[in-house]
Amino acid sequence: MIFKELNYSHISEIKEWAKHESISDWIGIDDWDAYYQYAINEQGTLLFAIYDNDIFIGEITAEKEDDYLNIMLIINPQYQNQGFGVKALKYFAENIESLIGCRPKYIHSGIFKENIASIKCFSKAGYIHQGNNVDGDERYIFYL
Repeated sequence: MIFKELNYSHISEIKEWAKHESISDWIGIDDWDAYYQYAINEQGTLLFAIYDNDIFIGEITAEKEDDYLNIMLIINPQYQNQGFGVKALKYFAENIESLIGCRPKYIHSGIFKENIASIKCFSKAGYIHQGNNVDGDERYIFYL
C-alpha cells in the first residue's frame, strides 16, 4: 500500500465513486469539485490518494486540529469489503509521522451510527468507540 498526495487528477474518479450508495448515503458532499478545491487549498488539510499495486483504490482526508487529526476515508466501491479500508487505516496510523510531519495524540473519525460497514472497518483497524460527537456521529479514536 502506498499513499500519494491527492491532486486534481484523482477527483473525477472519486466523483464517480461518490455516485455509489455506499458513499453517497454517508458523505454529505454535493459539490465534489468545490469540496476538493477548498480542501486542497486549506491550511491544515491533507489529502492522500491510496494505492494498492499501482491501483488507485481510495482516499483519506486528514484535517489537523490542535493535538489530533480528524479523518475521512473513502474506498472505491469496487474494493470495499475486501479489507482495503482496514489496511489503509492501519498503514496511515503506522506511518503518520512520515505522512504528515508530526505525531498527533490521536486520530479521530465521526461515523453515522447506521454506517455499520465503516464502524466495522474502523473497529478492525484498532479504533475505539468513544461516545458521540456533538452532531450525533459515533466518535472513533485511534490513540498513537
